[in-house]
Amino acid sequence: MPVNAERRGRHPAVLALVAILALEAAALAAAAAFLLVDSTSHASGAGTADIALVATTALLALGVVMLAVGVARRWPRVRGGIVVWQVLQIAAAIAAFQGLLGPAWIGWIVLAPALAGLWLALSRPVTRDVVGA
Repeated sequence: MPVNAERRGRHPAVLALVAILALEAAALAAAAAFLLVDSTSHASGAGTADIALVATTALLALGVVMLAVGVARRWPRVRGGIVVWQVLQIAAAIAAFQGLLGPAWIGWIVLAPALAGLWLALSRPVTRDVVGA
């Protein structure tokens, strides 16, 4: 990477994308912690399913952390993962709107950062700064 590119600051769009991904990762980590506490607080008999759900949520949180780190470090191949993650979030929001994942207001909480993250991931400043195009 040229010295000039290393010295210049990050574009605000890149910083916003990192912030959105960090907030999504924090929400996933909080959900994993909640699921862990919830699964140990009652004897439901579904121990294996509870462990799988906690592990999956924790791994998703780790994956989103890696996407945020990748954007911050200008890894050019993270954009595809970001797009996939945001599309999955949009699908979850649609499911919430249909009543499949709880109340509809949860859909808005999921949809707003997903649309913003998708828009930022495909925006020209992020493409120029992260991908180098």
